Amino acid sequence: MTGRGTTTIRLAAVQARSAAGQIEANLKHAEGLVEQAAGQGATMVVLPELFSCGYVPNRGVWDAAEARGGRADRWLAATARRVGIYLGAGAAETDGTDFFNVFTLAAPDGQIAGRAYKANAEASVFRRGRAAHLIDTPAGRIGIGICADNQFAVTLRAMHEQQADLILMPHAWPTPARAAGLVSPADVAAQQERMTELPILYARALGVPVVFVNQVGPLLPIGGILGHLMDPRIWRLRGQSRIVDCDGSVLGQLAEDEGVLTADVVMDPARKHYEPQPSFGGRLQSGSWTGRHIIIPLDIAAGRLSYTISRQRRRKAQAATERTNDPAAMTV
Repeated sequence: MTGRGTTTIRLAAVQARSAAGQIEANLKHAEGLVEQAAGQGATMVVLPELFSCGYVPNRGVWDAAEARGGRADRWLAATARRVGIYLGAGAAETDGTDFFNVFTLAAPDGQIAGRAYKANAEASVFRRGRAAHLIDTPAGRIGIGICADNQFAVTLRAMHEQQADLILMPHAWPTPARAAGLVSPADVAAQQERMTELPILYARALGVPVVFVNQVGPLLPIGGILGHLMDPRIWRLRGQSRIVDCDGSVLGQLAEDEGVLTADVVMDPARKHYEPQPSFGGRLQSGSWTGRHIIIPLDIAAGRLSYTISRQRRRKAQAATERTNDPAAMTV
Protein backbone atom coordinates (compact mmCIF):
# COMPACT_ATOMS: atom_id res chain seq x y z
CA MET A 1 0.00 0.00 0.00
CA THR A 2 2.85 2.39 0.77
CA GLY A 3 3.37 4.64 -2.25
CA ARG A 4 0.00 3.69 -3.80
CA GLY A 5 -3.35 5.38 -3.99
CA THR A 6 -6.41 5.04 -1.83
CA THR A 7 -7.53 1.46 -1.23
CA THR A 8 -10.58 0.03 0.51
CA ILE A 9 -10.11 -3.32 2.22
CA ARG A 10 -12.56 -5.49 4.15
CA LEU A 11 -11.14 -6.61 7.48
CA ALA A 12 -12.38 -9.14 10.00
CA ALA A 13 -11.78 -9.50 13.73
CA VAL A 14 -12.49 -13.01 14.96
CA GLN A 15 -13.25 -12.76 18.67
CA ALA A 16 -12.92 -16.34 19.84
CA ARG A 17 -12.54 -18.36 22.98
CA SER A 18 -9.35 -20.42 23.22
CA ALA A 19 -8.85 -23.51 25.40
CA ALA A 20 -5.59 -23.59 27.34
CA GLY A 21 -3.03 -25.84 25.68
CA GLN A 22 -5.52 -27.34 23.22
CA ILE A 23 -3.92 -26.36 19.92
CA GLU A 24 -5.74 -28.89 17.73
CA ALA A 25 -9.13 -28.00 19.19
CA ASN A 26 -8.50 -24.25 18.99
CA LEU A 27 -7.49 -24.35 15.35
CA LYS A 28 -10.43 -26.55 14.42
CA HIS A 29 -12.77 -24.23 16.33
CA ALA A 30 -11.38 -21.17 14.55
CA GLU A 31 -11.72 -22.63 11.09
CA GLY A 32 -15.47 -22.14 10.86
CA LEU A 33 -15.19 -18.58 12.16
CA VAL A 34 -12.48 -17.75 9.63
CA GLU A 35 -14.59 -19.22 6.83
CA GLN A 36 -17.53 -17.13 8.03
CA ALA A 37 -15.38 -13.99 7.85
CA ALA A 38 -14.16 -14.85 4.37
CA GLY A 39 -17.74 -15.57 3.32
CA GLN A 40 -18.58 -12.02 4.34
CA GLY A 41 -15.91 -10.74 1.96
CA ALA A 42 -13.02 -10.19 4.36
CA THR A 43 -9.59 -10.37 2.74
CA MET A 44 -7.64 -10.00 6.00
CA VAL A 45 -8.75 -11.91 9.10
CA VAL A 46 -7.24 -11.41 12.55
CA LEU A 47 -7.35 -13.77 15.55
CA PRO A 48 -6.25 -12.77 19.08
CA GLU A 49 -2.95 -12.92 20.92
CA LEU A 50 -1.80 -16.46 21.81
CA PHE A 51 -4.91 -17.83 20.15
CA SER A 52 -3.52 -21.20 19.10
CA CYS A 53 -2.51 -22.25 22.61
CA GLY A 54 -4.88 -20.09 24.64
CA TYR A 55 -3.86 -17.25 26.90
CA VAL A 56 -1.87 -19.01 29.59
CA PRO A 57 -0.10 -16.21 31.53
CA ASN A 58 2.14 -18.62 33.40
CA ARG A 59 4.79 -21.22 32.59
CA GLY A 60 2.20 -23.80 31.70
CA VAL A 61 2.29 -22.23 28.24
CA TRP A 62 5.76 -23.72 27.70
CA ASP A 63 4.14 -27.12 27.20
CA ALA A 64 2.05 -25.71 24.35
CA ALA A 65 4.82 -23.82 22.55
CA GLU A 66 6.03 -24.80 19.09
CA ALA A 67 9.03 -24.05 16.94
CA ARG A 68 8.52 -22.43 13.56
CA GLY A 69 6.74 -24.75 11.18
CA GLY A 70 4.52 -26.18 13.93
CA ARG A 71 0.81 -26.86 13.85
CA ALA A 72 -0.21 -23.20 14.14
CA ASP A 73 2.06 -22.14 11.27
CA ARG A 74 0.90 -25.00 9.09
CA TRP A 75 -2.75 -24.25 9.80
CA LEU A 76 -2.36 -20.54 9.12
CA ALA A 77 -0.61 -21.14 5.80
CA ALA A 78 -2.99 -23.86 4.63
CA THR A 79 -6.15 -22.00 5.66
CA ALA A 80 -5.01 -18.69 4.18
CA ARG A 81 -4.30 -20.39 0.86
CA ARG A 82 -7.49 -22.44 0.81
CA VAL A 83 -9.73 -19.47 1.61
CA GLY A 84 -7.63 -16.91 -0.29
CA ILE A 85 -7.04 -14.37 2.50
CA TYR A 86 -4.43 -12.90 4.79
CA LEU A 87 -4.80 -14.69 8.12
CA GLY A 88 -3.03 -13.81 11.36
CA ALA A 89 -3.03 -15.32 14.84
CA GLY A 90 -0.97 -15.34 18.03
CA ALA A 91 1.03 -18.30 19.34
CA ALA A 92 3.77 -19.29 21.76
CA GLU A 93 7.01 -19.91 19.88
CA THR A 94 10.34 -21.37 20.89
CA ASP A 95 13.75 -21.40 19.23
CA GLY A 96 14.97 -24.29 21.38
CA THR A 97 16.34 -22.00 24.08
CA ASP A 98 13.79 -19.25 24.69
CA PHE A 99 10.04 -18.74 24.44
CA PHE A 100 8.34 -15.86 22.60
CA ASN A 101 4.87 -14.38 22.33
CA VAL A 102 4.50 -14.09 18.55
CA PHE A 103 1.89 -13.03 16.01
CA THR A 104 2.20 -14.67 12.59
CA LEU A 105 0.57 -13.48 9.37
CA ALA A 106 0.02 -15.86 6.44
CA ALA A 107 -0.63 -14.65 2.89
CA PRO A 108 -3.21 -15.85 0.33
CA ASP A 109 -0.50 -17.80 -1.50
CA GLY A 110 0.06 -19.97 1.57
CA GLN A 111 3.37 -18.39 2.54
CA ILE A 112 4.16 -16.85 5.91
CA ALA A 113 4.25 -13.11 5.23
CA GLY A 114 5.97 -12.28 8.50
CA ARG A 115 6.02 -12.39 12.29
CA ALA A 116 5.95 -9.85 15.07
CA TYR A 117 7.28 -10.50 18.57
CA LYS A 118 5.83 -8.99 21.71
CA ALA A 119 8.44 -6.73 23.25
CA ASN A 120 6.62 -6.24 26.56
CA ALA A 121 5.76 -9.90 26.99
CA GLU A 122 4.99 -11.57 30.32
CA ALA A 123 8.43 -11.36 31.94
CA SER A 124 8.53 -14.68 33.79
CA VAL A 125 7.19 -16.60 30.78
CA PHE A 126 8.66 -15.14 27.58
CA ARG A 127 11.88 -13.54 26.45
CA ARG A 128 11.30 -9.80 26.12
CA GLY A 129 12.89 -7.25 23.85
CA ARG A 130 12.24 -8.40 20.31
CA ALA A 131 10.49 -5.45 18.73
CA ALA A 132 9.69 -6.35 15.10
CA HIS A 133 6.35 -4.66 14.57
CA LEU A 134 6.03 -4.28 10.77
CA ILE A 135 5.19 -6.80 8.04
CA ASP A 136 5.42 -5.72 4.40
CA THR A 137 2.80 -7.23 2.09
CA PRO A 138 1.36 -6.43 -1.35
CA ALA A 139 -1.76 -5.31 0.52
CA GLY A 140 0.23 -2.72 2.46
CA ARG A 141 2.65 -2.26 5.33
CA ILE A 142 1.03 -3.94 8.31
CA GLY A 143 1.86 -2.72 11.80
CA ILE A 144 1.46 -5.30 14.56
CA GLY A 145 0.94 -4.27 18.18
CA ILE A 146 0.60 -7.22 20.54
CA CYS A 147 -1.40 -6.29 23.64
CA ALA A 148 0.86 -4.46 26.16
CA ASP A 149 3.14 -3.14 23.39
CA ASN A 150 0.33 -0.84 22.31
CA GLN A 151 0.37 0.92 25.67
CA PHE A 152 3.62 2.74 24.99
CA ALA A 153 4.27 5.96 23.11
CA VAL A 154 7.36 4.43 21.52
CA THR A 155 5.15 1.94 19.65
CA LEU A 156 2.86 4.67 18.33
CA ARG A 157 5.87 6.67 17.16
CA ALA A 158 7.44 3.60 15.51
CA MET A 159 4.24 2.91 13.59
CA HIS A 160 4.44 6.43 12.19
CA GLU A 161 8.17 6.41 11.47
CA GLN A 162 7.95 3.06 9.69
CA GLN A 163 4.87 4.21 7.75
CA ALA A 164 2.34 1.55 8.71
CA ASP A 165 -0.73 1.55 6.44
CA LEU A 166 -2.86 -0.56 8.77
CA ILE A 167 -2.48 -1.66 12.39
CA LEU A 168 -3.50 -5.01 13.82
CA MET A 169 -3.86 -5.22 17.60
CA PRO A 170 -4.15 -8.86 18.76
CA HIS A 171 -4.90 -8.92 22.49
CA ALA A 172 -5.54 -11.12 25.49
CA TRP A 173 -6.39 -8.16 27.72
CA PRO A 174 -8.05 -9.08 31.02
CA THR A 175 -10.29 -6.53 32.68
CA PRO A 176 -12.41 -6.75 35.83
CA ALA A 177 -15.96 -7.93 35.21
CA ARG A 178 -17.27 -6.60 38.51
CA ALA A 179 -16.29 -4.60 41.54
CA ALA A 180 -15.03 -6.76 44.40
CA GLY A 181 -12.06 -6.93 46.73
CA LEU A 182 -9.39 -4.47 45.57
CA VAL A 183 -11.41 -3.56 42.47
CA SER A 184 -13.78 -0.59 42.78
CA PRO A 185 -16.61 0.37 40.41
CA ALA A 186 -14.38 3.20 39.20
CA ASP A 187 -11.64 0.65 38.37
CA VAL A 188 -14.07 -1.43 36.31
CA ALA A 189 -15.15 1.64 34.33
CA ALA A 190 -11.61 2.93 33.84
CA GLN A 191 -10.26 -0.39 32.60
CA GLN A 192 -13.13 -0.72 30.14
CA GLU A 193 -12.61 2.80 28.84
CA ARG A 194 -8.86 2.33 28.35
CA MET A 195 -9.42 -0.84 26.36
CA THR A 196 -12.11 0.48 24.06
CA GLU A 197 -10.43 3.86 23.48
CA LEU A 198 -6.93 2.58 22.62
CA PRO A 199 -7.57 1.65 18.95
CA ILE A 200 -9.36 4.97 18.43
CA LEU A 201 -6.34 6.81 19.84
CA TYR A 202 -4.03 5.07 17.34
CA ALA A 203 -6.31 5.68 14.36
CA ARG A 204 -6.68 9.38 15.12
CA ALA A 205 -3.01 9.89 15.90
CA LEU A 206 -1.79 8.16 12.73
CA GLY A 207 -4.61 8.44 10.19
CA VAL A 208 -4.67 4.69 9.55
CA PRO A 209 -7.28 1.96 10.20
CA VAL A 210 -6.96 -0.27 13.27
CA VAL A 211 -8.26 -3.74 14.08
CA PHE A 212 -8.46 -4.50 17.80
CA VAL A 213 -9.25 -8.16 18.54
CA ASN A 214 -9.39 -9.61 22.04
CA GLN A 215 -9.93 -13.07 23.46
CA VAL A 216 -12.99 -13.99 25.49
CA GLY A 217 -13.28 -16.36 28.43
CA PRO A 218 -11.91 -16.96 31.91
CA LEU A 219 -8.51 -15.70 33.03
CA LEU A 220 -6.07 -18.37 34.15
CA PRO A 221 -3.82 -17.72 37.16
CA ILE A 222 -1.05 -15.21 36.48
CA GLY A 223 2.40 -15.69 37.91
CA GLY A 224 4.32 -13.12 39.93
CA ILE A 225 3.14 -10.16 41.96
CA LEU A 226 0.32 -9.31 39.56
CA GLY A 227 -1.03 -12.80 40.00
CA HIS A 228 -1.77 -12.01 43.63
CA LEU A 229 -3.65 -8.85 42.66
CA MET A 230 -5.70 -10.11 39.70
CA ASP A 231 -8.23 -12.58 41.07
CA PRO A 232 -9.48 -14.82 38.20
CA ARG A 233 -12.91 -14.80 39.84
CA ILE A 234 -13.09 -11.07 39.10
CA TRP A 235 -10.87 -10.57 36.06
CA ARG A 236 -11.81 -12.05 32.68
CA LEU A 237 -10.98 -11.81 28.99
CA ARG A 238 -13.94 -9.70 27.96
CA GLY A 239 -13.62 -9.22 24.22
CA GLN A 240 -14.81 -5.76 23.08
CA SER A 241 -13.13 -6.22 19.69
CA ARG A 242 -13.60 -3.37 17.25
CA ILE A 243 -12.61 -2.09 13.83
CA VAL A 244 -11.75 1.60 13.55
CA ASP A 245 -11.33 3.57 10.33
CA CYS A 246 -8.49 5.99 9.64
CA ASP A 247 -10.47 8.97 11.01
CA GLY A 248 -11.10 7.24 14.35
CA SER A 249 -14.71 6.29 13.59
CA VAL A 250 -15.76 2.93 15.04
CA LEU A 251 -17.13 0.85 12.16
CA GLY A 252 -18.19 -2.08 14.31
CA GLN A 253 -17.70 -3.64 17.70
CA LEU A 254 -18.43 -6.83 19.61
CA ALA A 255 -19.38 -7.35 23.24
CA GLU A 256 -18.23 -10.30 25.39
CA ASP A 257 -19.38 -13.26 23.32
CA GLU A 258 -17.62 -15.02 20.49
CA GLY A 259 -18.26 -13.49 17.13
CA VAL A 260 -17.01 -12.32 13.75
CA LEU A 261 -16.81 -8.61 13.00
CA THR A 262 -16.23 -7.37 9.45
CA ALA A 263 -15.95 -3.84 8.08
CA ASP A 264 -14.54 -1.94 5.12
CA VAL A 265 -11.74 0.49 5.93
CA VAL A 266 -9.90 3.04 3.84
CA MET A 267 -6.13 3.00 3.50
CA ASP A 268 -5.17 6.39 2.13
CA PRO A 269 -1.56 7.67 2.20
CA ALA A 270 -2.86 11.25 2.03
CA ARG A 271 -4.60 10.83 5.39
CA LYS A 272 -1.57 9.48 7.22
CA HIS A 273 -0.08 11.87 9.75
CA TYR A 274 1.33 11.91 13.25
CA GLU A 275 -0.20 13.62 16.24
CA PRO A 276 2.01 13.15 19.33
CA GLN A 277 -0.04 12.14 22.35
CA PRO A 278 0.29 13.14 26.01
CA SER A 279 2.76 10.89 27.80
CA PHE A 280 1.99 9.28 31.13
CA GLY A 281 5.48 8.11 32.05
CA GLY A 282 6.01 6.81 28.51
CA ARG A 283 2.51 5.33 28.30
CA LEU A 284 -0.35 6.56 26.17
CA GLN A 285 -3.05 6.34 28.82
CA SER A 286 -3.23 7.30 32.46
CA GLY A 287 -3.19 4.67 35.20
CA SER A 288 -2.24 3.86 38.78
CA TRP A 289 1.01 5.55 39.83
CA THR A 290 1.73 2.82 42.37
CA GLY A 291 1.08 0.07 39.86
CA ARG A 292 3.22 1.58 37.14
CA HIS A 293 6.12 2.81 39.24
CA ILE A 294 6.37 0.14 41.92
CA ILE A 295 4.33 -3.04 41.39
CA ILE A 296 4.85 -3.57 37.67
CA PRO A 297 8.60 -2.75 37.63
CA LEU A 298 9.18 -5.12 40.55
CA ASP A 299 7.12 -7.80 38.87
CA ILE A 300 9.07 -7.41 35.61
CA ALA A 301 12.46 -7.44 37.33
CA ALA A 302 11.64 -10.55 39.35
CA GLY A 303 10.13 -12.26 36.34
CA ARG A 304 13.09 -11.57 34.07
CA LEU A 305 15.52 -12.87 36.65
CA SER A 306 13.59 -16.08 37.28
CA TYR A 307 13.17 -16.61 33.54
CA THR A 308 16.87 -16.10 32.85
CA ILE A 309 18.11 -18.55 35.46
CA SER A 310 15.42 -21.20 34.88
CA ARG A 311 16.84 -24.58 33.93
CA GLN A 312 13.33 -25.86 33.32
CA ARG A 313 12.92 -23.25 30.62
CA ARG A 314 15.81 -24.68 28.62
CA ARG A 315 14.52 -28.25 29.00
CA LYS A 316 11.00 -27.28 28.03
CA ALA A 317 12.20 -25.28 25.00
CA GLN A 318 14.24 -28.19 23.72
CA ALA A 319 11.34 -30.59 24.27
CA ALA A 320 8.98 -28.28 22.39
CA THR A 321 11.39 -28.10 19.46
CA GLU A 322 11.67 -31.86 19.34
CA ARG A 323 7.87 -32.21 19.37
CA THR A 324 7.56 -29.79 16.47
CA ASN A 325 10.13 -31.68 14.45
CA ASP A 326 8.48 -35.05 15.10
CA PRO A 327 6.24 -35.88 12.11
CA ALA A 328 4.08 -38.13 14.31
CA ALA A 329 3.15 -35.11 16.42
CA MET A 330 2.26 -32.92 13.45
CA THR A 331 -1.34 -33.76 12.67
CA VAL A 332 -2.36 -30.46 11.11
